[in-house]
Amino acid sequence: MKNRQDLRSIYALVVALVLIAFLLIYYYWPEDSIPPSVPSVKPTSSLKQAREALAQETEAQTPSSSSHSVPIKPPDNPISEAASNPYEGSVFQLIKDCASLPKGKEKVKLLEAINALPASAADELVDSFQVPLDDQTYTFLMMKLREIADNRLIKKMAEKYDSSSDKTEKGNLLTFLANMQKSEVVDALQDIVTAPQRTAGDDIVLASMRSLTVVGITSSLHAILNRIAEVKDPNLFSQYITEMSVFSYPMAEGDLQLAAKGELVINKDVTLDDTASNYVRMAAIATLHNYPSAETLQLLSGLEKTDPNPEIRALAKEARESGIRGAGGKP
Repeated sequence: MKNRQDLRSIYALVVALVLIAFLLIYYYWPEDSIPPSVPSVKPTSSLKQAREALAQETEAQTPSSSSHSVPIKPPDNPISEAASNPYEGSVFQLIKDCASLPKGKEKVKLLEAINALPASAADELVDSFQVPLDDQTYTFLMMKLREIADNRLIKKMAEKYDSSSDKTEKGNLLTFLANMQKSEVVDALQDIVTAPQRTAGDDIVLASMRSLTVVGITSSLHAILNRIAEVKDPNLFSQYITEMSVFSYPMAEGDLQLAAKGELVINKDVTLDDTASNYVRMAAIATLHNYPSAETLQLLSGLEKTDPNPEIRALAKEARESGIRGAGGKP
């Protein structure tokens, strides 16, 4: 009996000592001796990946002062909502400074500032297009413009292009319009392509058409085919047909089939001559390789065998075989 009481006393003493030791460790152990937890951080967007890649690439580089100068007075409009933006100057000055810096930490900061610009800075961004852009500044500016662009901004770009005599500014505007592949601006891009004061060979028409071939709808197809009907230069037609090869809006297949047969009325007020009619048909046929349905392949096969125009026969054969290959089959 006495042995049992001794064991219980020893057990109680051990438990008490353990508790005391735990309390001493909890309250008096130095904090810096405990390894901190490391959170798992994953990029939340391609833009963040681009920023991190830039930071890693330029970690060891030292930025220098601006090596390029633009003899243009910056506008006096400060960045909107500057409190949330680390750059305190105008949008114009931000783009100018960023484009003139070499790769480095300072350039990364300005690229971050471009990304942080609010939608209300859209007009100032367009006003800064006189600045020659390096690849990194262009990439971030393009991502920002795609994010905030609307039909009003595209219209402003077109007006700016028409009124400008600055080669750099016009070149930047064309580059941005050619890559403004956003469905929300289709109407404004179509307005540029169909504007009566413009022609099929105008650079701004070709730039807008390039974006429409990616994000356009059936009405975009009609707008482009109307311009193709005006083309007289074979080299210009080759440029159109090359751009059209990526058009793939699903609901446009029926109109493309009609155009391929020469049965689509694209302008009821204009009668097409043979050259215009053939150009429209050939553009439609070349585009149909993106629509490898049984009906379309049958149409192309028929044109390949029976059309009197050898160019159309050859193009129909090429489109049919390309469509079959694109669908995973063998011509």
